[in-house]
Amino acid sequence: MANILILGAGGFGTALAVLCDKCGHRVTLYSPFQQEIETLSAAREHKKLLPGVIIPESVAMTWQLPAHSDADLVIVATPSFAVRGVCASVKGILSPEAVVSCVAKGFEQESLKSLSVVIAEELPQNSVVMISGPSHAEEVARQVPTAVVSACPDQTAAEVVQDLFINDHFRVYSSSDVIGVELGAALK
Repeated sequence: MANILILGAGGFGTALAVLCDKCGHRVTLYSPFQQEIETLSAAREHKKLLPGVIIPESVAMTWQLPAHSDADLVIVATPSFAVRGVCASVKGILSPEAVVSCVAKGFEQESLKSLSVVIAEELPQNSVVMISGPSHAEEVARQVPTAVVSACPDQTAAEVVQDLFINDHFRVYSSSDVIGVELGAALK
């Protein structure tokens, strides 16, 4: 069982929270928007993006980041324009051993840097694993068979993500080809 912090409570962040909970992990879903968290907490469903998908009571939700996080895995599930900001907001609260993974697709608009580079600039002490695949939030949340790739130059970090996510309907392949995974995701 791992402690997983998901940064972003949109469709994919919520779908991954449901997935990680079903894999037996302790999950915290974060959004900086208090109203969003209050609505999700009350309904236990993302009615706009994932209607009918119940968010288990065991998934914690918050709009306030702790002073220190004991997360083993941090998942960045924000739009690409918010990746740098959300990573800056957790700078100093993550353990250097925490693996930071990202499901956002695209490039930083101002610099045209890849998102793995942006995350590494903000969180240089953490391994960065990019996750991509032909996947949709609604399919992941509804347990439709899905395959993704976890890519990192550090094979051990890529395999951590693989081991934490994999189950009978969500297959994760590990790779060291971060650039290929990011370009494929951004161009699809």
